[in-house]
Amino acid sequence: MIIYLYDIDMSQKIYAVTNEYIRDKETNCKLVKVGKTKNFEERIKQLSNTNVPGNYEPLFVINVSDMDEAENRIHRHLSLYHTRCQGKEFWLIPIDDLKNIFEDYMKWDKTSKWYIKEGIRYNEKPIIKSNKKREMKNYFNDGLELRSILKGGGTDPEWYGIYNSSKDKIVCNGNEYRSPSHFYMEHKWTSLNKYYNDNGWRYVEYKNSQGRWIKIDHLT
Repeated sequence: MIIYLYDIDMSQKIYAVTNEYIRDKETNCKLVKVGKTKNFEERIKQLSNTNVPGNYEPLFVINVSDMDEAENRIHRHLSLYHTRCQGKEFWLIPIDDLKNIFEDYMKWDKTSKWYIKEGIRYNEKPIIKSNKKREMKNYFNDGLELRSILKGGGTDPEWYGIYNSSKDKIVCNGNEYRSPSHFYMEHKWTSLNKYYNDNGWRYVEYKNSQGRWIKIDHLT
């Protein structure tokens, strides 16, 4: 785990935060708010004091020299994941993808530095990572469309399934799968004749209300 290492004397920041109680209705995934501020500690207090339960917690925060330029650039890369909740702007994006977008910006802006990385500050304990087992019934609604795509191609590179809440199974081509990992690994075995112990939560995607396919590995 890489953590926040040192403070940087740059007041302008871009932040990504989540709130346990602000979630996507279809998947129950936590939504992400990305914005700019000159005082992150004050800003997160302001967000947490709005008319919503719970507090916002940091995922990633970076110091930048021009927060307007940085916010515009990062928001453009986030456009695919845009959504709204209670009339406000959010993003529904897997944490790994969000981290990649922040890191890509930092490669472009050499002056930017990490302020908070992966929800951890200097001399603080982790607040984001959890080893709690993920169960489909806690995150998927009945009828949610899911797909598995194999980068290596194979005889059948795309599988499409539907989540059946009464069985707590993914149903695809008349077969039932107990988890995203089971679904993904059986797909690899059938199409590529390969069988690895892969984490399907990292590879399987769901279809949101806007018709976009997004990885389900947004759950923490």
